[in-house]
Amino acid sequence: MRALFSSTAFFVMTATFAAADPVETCLYGEGDWAATLSACNTALAATDDPVEQGRFILHRGIAHEFLGDMDAAFLDQILVGEYRPDWFRGYANASSLAAEMGDAEGQMRWAQAAIDAEPDNPRAYLELLIARTDGDDPESCGAVADQIIDRLGPSVDWAFDPSADPYLLGNLGYCLHWAERHEEAMQAYNAADYVGLSEEWFYSDVARLAFYSLEQDDRAVEAATQALAFDDPHIDDVYVLVQANIYLEQFDAARAAEQEYSAVIDQWDHLYNIRNDLAWHLYLRGELEAASDIIDRWYAMFDPQDTSPNDNVAGSLDTLAHIRAAAGDAEGALEAFAGALARDTEEYAQLRRDTYRREMEALGLTVPEGEDGLMAGLAECVAMGAACRLLFDDDSAVIDLQD
Repeated sequence: MRALFSSTAFFVMTATFAAADPVETCLYGEGDWAATLSACNTALAATDDPVEQGRFILHRGIAHEFLGDMDAAFLDQILVGEYRPDWFRGYANASSLAAEMGDAEGQMRWAQAAIDAEPDNPRAYLELLIARTDGDDPESCGAVADQIIDRLGPSVDWAFDPSADPYLLGNLGYCLHWAERHEEAMQAYNAADYVGLSEEWFYSDVARLAFYSLEQDDRAVEAATQALAFDDPHIDDVYVLVQANIYLEQFDAARAAEQEYSAVIDQWDHLYNIRNDLAWHLYLRGELEAASDIIDRWYAMFDPQDTSPNDNVAGSLDTLAHIRAAAGDAEGALEAFAGALARDTEEYAQLRRDTYRREMEALGLTVPEGEDGLMAGLAECVAMGAACRLLFDDDSAVIDLQD
């Protein structure tokens, strides 16, 4: 979530620049970092202006980093402050490099030095904000966020404040989300989005914030889709994308996402229960063929030799049982119901048994006492086909451990 400050932009520039002289190569050159390093030394030797010298040293430090010499990079960023003590960028870069090198104390020290250099500049607070977030302390992270907000002014102006930038606003949103200041977090994220922040972590956290905390399912779908456009799609983003589409009753989109990211789901669905939840909702809507197709993909990954308690597996077997019963496969349905009862953890085992009894009695079935009696009742239920619906109080037989 961080990038070294350059003197020409908040990020190290990513466009290739056809440099014409040492100054331009030092400040704008990228790719041939050895050439950049040499150009910065040449430019530095040609001036006695401390402002320019500070800029050249800062960029020389960036070149050192890309060449893998972290110690030289770190020393150069600190050296910038000797030439320009009222400029935060060298100190901020030193803080970032200290963090990369595992020096938490140095990270904090140089983050504070950046603030001391320019206490009225919101950008000077970024590295301290990151350090507090990395330090697993949401209260102190929130305190730094307040200092930034005081300097940025009203949130409606954040995207238009010349002292703001994408990384500052993005990390501000991340901190506020972590500190459970959800509305403010989304305001920061909206501003970051407006000014062009485009990174996987950013879209992923916007999706989580929108889905879990603000119930903004449309925004969750949009942000999760953007996060998944990057390489190596993450299961958390797949989960949000499918679930948010379910809540929006956009089932075609949910099914398309399940198919597109099937390989990711194959690896993680034992924890996330994505196929189970989607299949169950399709089953409740009467889309039996689609529900069967999805639960069959879950069943293809199912290991019948693993009999350890697992509530997600139990819920999936329950869904499978209902779909099989509705399709007229009474034997398969009864087997799946038995599997669901066998795989519940202690926390949910009695709940499932009580629910099955209650729902079967509501269907007019007589369910004898004991486990054998319960199975006898289930045998009668599955013989009823699609009428065998044993719903939990929330109308969902899915026990989903995701919050």
